[in-house]
Amino acid sequence: MMKRWKWKKELIKRCKYCNNEFIAHTQQKIYCSKECYQECYHKVYNEKNYVAKKRLIICVVCGKKKETGFSHTRYCSEKCQKDYFREKYKNKACNPVYNPWTSLRYAILRRDGFRCRYCGRSPLDDMTVKLHCDHILPKKRGGKDKISNLVTACDLCNIGKSDVLLEARQIEKIKNRSIV
Repeated sequence: MMKRWKWKKELIKRCKYCNNEFIAHTQQKIYCSKECYQECYHKVYNEKNYVAKKRLIICVVCGKKKETGFSHTRYCSEKCQKDYFREKYKNKACNPVYNPWTSLRYAILRRDGFRCRYCGRSPLDDMTVKLHCDHILPKKRGGKDKISNLVTACDLCNIGKSDVLLEARQIEKIKNRSIV
């Protein structure tokens, strides 16, 4: 018959609440049971008189006054909190609900048939292809975020082109390239 090894050292300790001896499997254990832990916790809690103090807050959205137990609250209700954040992030790029760049990017990808305008690669053919929106006239050189200045490019072409300014005939060739 094989011996079973005990990897954890068993310690005999005294309970902090009832003062009874118990076997602890970890150094951190200081109570013999869950009941002792709860009794000790409630005793300390009641001795220190932890009572949630009611504080008067004024809602930053509607201006209503409300008593609350939380000091960090700035709103009288969840509706006011949602209204505040909706107004704060209205028409901003960081808003997960409305992001104009995402819709513009999708329009560019759809216009170009989800294919790179430079090399013709597509995620439909090769799953490793990642598509980007590339500025024909780079932003560093005065290019704008307009549909006429954006084309679909795979990650390799976009990184390879970087901020290189293309010649006029190359730009026309890219814009007029037929989508397969």
